Amino acid sequence: MLDACVLIHSRKRDRHGLHPDFGFETFKEIWLEPLLSAFNCHVHEAVVEEVTTQEEADFIKEKKAKQRLRIVSDSTLQGHVTSLRDTIENTLSRFTKYDPSLVLNGHRVNDKGEVKSLSHLAATGEDIAFLTKDTEAINLIENAAEWETGLDNVMLLEDKDVLYHFKKEGIVAEVDLCRYYEYLHHNVQKEREDNPPWNEFLEAMDNLYG
Repeated sequence: MLDACVLIHSRKRDRHGLHPDFGFETFKEIWLEPLLSAFNCHVHEAVVEEVTTQEEADFIKEKKAKQRLRIVSDSTLQGHVTSLRDTIENTLSRFTKYDPSLVLNGHRVNDKGEVKSLSHLAATGEDIAFLTKDTEAINLIENAAEWETGLDNVMLLEDKDVLYHFKKEGIVAEVDLCRYYEYLHHNVQKEREDNPPWNEFLEAMDNLYG
């Protein structure tokens, strides 16, 4: 299941770092098209609601029609699964900016797509990983037991894992993967402090996966 931050290019903040921005067409070519071809991708309807540009809306509509992207809805849930989903959503609201009461009143709410996606995934128990690059979402999953978030059964997949998979399988040219990685993970000062450059990243992943 896709988090908004790995699906919606328009969600990305202005970036004035070392590496220049690239438009939706490039983002689609390097990331979205290979992603939807390589994996059976799902996205929660709350994430789709965050789309703000027509080109992205058209892209999602096209991939849904071609059955390359499945859009899931809480309205399909029933009984104890619905109750469990509601409980998890309320729990996650304590760790995020998401406020269910604001949603009921029709307000636009931060972290809605993330919380709705994780709640749906955890309640249904589907054997699907949650793909994200968002630190907050990663922490919610990795600290599920300690924080009692209800996400113990949710598998985490970071966008870096997918980039490495694309590199090892030759799905995307390395020069393009390097561009994408450096733009998102090694651009502004804080990112350069937290993440290694591309070649060191690949070496670390080689050591990790053998």
